[in-house]
Amino acid sequence: MPIKENSSGLFLTWATGISALFLLFLMIAKSPPHLRYDEPYHLDLAKSIEKKGLRDGLLDPYNQSAAGPLYAAIHHALKLITNQEAPRIRWVNGFLLVTAIGLLAFIRPQEGPRAATISCAALGVMGIPFLWPAAGMALTEIPAFVGFCGFLLCIRQLFSSSSPYPRFTESVFFAVCAGIFLGLAILGRQTYLVVIPSLFLLFLIGPVRPWLVAVIGVFTFLVSAWVFWIWGGVVSPSQAKVNQGFQWEHGLFSLAYVATATAIFCPQWLIPKKRLLFFPAGVLGACLAALSRDYGEPPGKSLLIRIIGFDVGLADGFWSSPAWGLLGLIG
Repeated sequence: MPIKENSSGLFLTWATGISALFLLFLMIAKSPPHLRYDEPYHLDLAKSIEKKGLRDGLLDPYNQSAAGPLYAAIHHALKLITNQEAPRIRWVNGFLLVTAIGLLAFIRPQEGPRAATISCAALGVMGIPFLWPAAGMALTEIPAFVGFCGFLLCIRQLFSSSSPYPRFTESVFFAVCAGIFLGLAILGRQTYLVVIPSLFLLFLIGPVRPWLVAVIGVFTFLVSAWVFWIWGGVVSPSQAKVNQGFQWEHGLFSLAYVATATAIFCPQWLIPKKRLLFFPAGVLGACLAALSRDYGEPPGKSLLIRIIGFDVGLADGFWSSPAWGLLGLIG
């Protein structure tokens, strides 16, 4: 929700955000000294690359991690500090989350909310519940998220130049950095490949000069394309089973998760200007859910069940979340 420009509101938001970060760090400190969930798979990839080399490690037939090598590179660089053991390796993502929040805090318009308000809004990401497991465990989402935040910051700098003819060196610098950051995000999680079509839109209709968009694309390619050449695909050959191509279910899950985060972070975005859109979005969302999803596995299942109960949680997650996602798109 929008943060009111007053000292009490800012203080309350700051206090809540900082408290949430403190709680996250406390949970990391008290976390079990053994690896959980997907942590062993990602850490095994890092160890395999250390032992066999980059190419052979990425092509290891026993690799069970579908993510790219960014995670492995970070944990190799910090090996002397973490010894690649829990719970120390979990601190990496905690501090990277703070880095991402810092980058988001610098993405501010030239006019409007002052810096303190924007910083508070950046802290608001702590209110998104499914961010916590990714930030509190040694998983691959947060390193890639930091790269994406850096990309957004550089794109914002390109957009916000007060002059229609910004300085050449400044424009090139931010375009190069944007490409590098996006490439790193893709090396962390291949799902950030979906950002690339937006570059084509920027090239065609964006306020940035087309040659700058081309620079972004070139550096994104240079930073990230090599791993797909080694793999011969989007994922490691050992994880080819997850490379199922385009699936409606994945798109609906993405809509649902984005809708949930938006409902927490800025619910006004889910309310269309034309109220008549509620009905068609609801009907279409329910139809899409019925045709392509598993009723027993809605997005955020554990969270829904704990908050509103098993039966109601399953029904709400299955039927309503795609509709809210559609409303966010068309609103």
